[in-house]
Amino acid sequence: MSIKSPNQNVAAAAARTNGELNGQIRLPPDEDGRELVVGLDEIERRRRWRRGVFVLVVFFLLAGSGMLFFFLYGSDSHMDDLEDVASDPRLQRYQTPADAESCPDWPEGQDKSSTISFQIPTSAGLMLFASRGQIGGGTFHLDHADRSAPRDTISVSVTAQFDDRRELEHTKACRVENTGRNEHGLLLWAKSSLTHKVTFNVAVLLPDIQNFGDLTTDLNNFEHGVANFFDLRRPVGFGVVRLKSSNAPMVVSALMAESGFFQTSNAQLQAGFMGAYQVKMHTSNAPLHAIVWAFGPANGAQMDVDLRTSNSPADVFLAMASDYNNTKMSATVHASNGRVNVAMPRAMQPDGEVFLDVSTSNAPVSVFLHPEYEGTYDLRTTVADAELLWDPDLRDPTGKGRKKTLIEESKDRTWKTGRMLWGDEQTIDGSIRVRSSVEPVKLYSNPWNFPRMDDADVFGQSVFNVG
Repeated sequence: MSIKSPNQNVAAAAARTNGELNGQIRLPPDEDGRELVVGLDEIERRRRWRRGVFVLVVFFLLAGSGMLFFFLYGSDSHMDDLEDVASDPRLQRYQTPADAESCPDWPEGQDKSSTISFQIPTSAGLMLFASRGQIGGGTFHLDHADRSAPRDTISVSVTAQFDDRRELEHTKACRVENTGRNEHGLLLWAKSSLTHKVTFNVAVLLPDIQNFGDLTTDLNNFEHGVANFFDLRRPVGFGVVRLKSSNAPMVVSALMAESGFFQTSNAQLQAGFMGAYQVKMHTSNAPLHAIVWAFGPANGAQMDVDLRTSNSPADVFLAMASDYNNTKMSATVHASNGRVNVAMPRAMQPDGEVFLDVSTSNAPVSVFLHPEYEGTYDLRTTVADAELLWDPDLRDPTGKGRKKTLIEESKDRTWKTGRMLWGDEQTIDGSIRVRSSVEPVKLYSNPWNFPRMDDADVFGQSVFNVG
């Protein structure tokens, strides 16, 4: 018998590892005592077949769970987190300095800064503030002017900050004055990429009057800050408000308008809004804090609410208040990979209707209903608990001594459905739909049980005086 050298053994092992040996191997005897001789090619074929079967099984398990989630929870119409919701088509008319009324030269100013100021009329149907070209970004602030300021003009000032004045010379701060369309405002323009280091601070001061036209910004990479323009004794109202940025935070203390659209990306969006018809607040990859108050300008009026973020939490406060009857709120609150808290702690009128759709993924959801709510509920998650936290001792908000009734339909651990109503009435006035995956979803019948919501609770208390 020949003995192989160590080098020969290593070479043989390497050859087997590389699939270079195509001989036969002898398997253990079967139950009949027969020995089975199987070629290495056959063994490899069987291995590939088993791997293929395993891959197919895993694929169908994953696909099946995906289809199950689809059928249970419906298609996700919220996935388009980058939807453009705050664009104003009227701004397409203003692209270059040739579209503006005047573009003055930057005056000599303090070291590495220069300021241009002008006024626009308070009677403007549209106040616009737009950037075009290679603008480096900056800040936009909307605030109150001194009470002594003239009431027929709005003050606009633009301060440019730069390292090299030669870069500043490639930019313009133009006054827009389209009297035929009653559109007035600011157009920031940059000629080339040489200007990306120049930043702009825009300050707009509104005089002490109560009614303004539409307000639109289209300022990429501009941080937005808006003062509190909501005072119950003397509220300031706008037509339609559209505030649009990207990659910069947006903080709106309080605004009142017919409709409002607020958009940024990769930065926090925090806004308080009182409106009549529609509001949309969208950001991505950052927290969303929103207060929305629907005031219902007519009998049967409906306020549509769309609040979204991604990969971050959302804290939302909703309320309704109106002198009219049968007003409605239809609200969607969506996040992903972040917890969601929705509270309705104040001012849901007795005949108001709420339709609420709340969803996230891989994170918990908590919804706190106003006691006045009547309607259906549908709570679902995947592997965690869906909970209805029912308070049987709720007092009748109308003072009529009614008792709130709970009718439970589905009581599965991950899926709860039913309806709640006051007294013996069988009308269904609203619907609550709550969705998540992996983490719990909770619906509270008493809004005063809601816990602190990090920094959002102070934000909510400033308007609703809760906590």
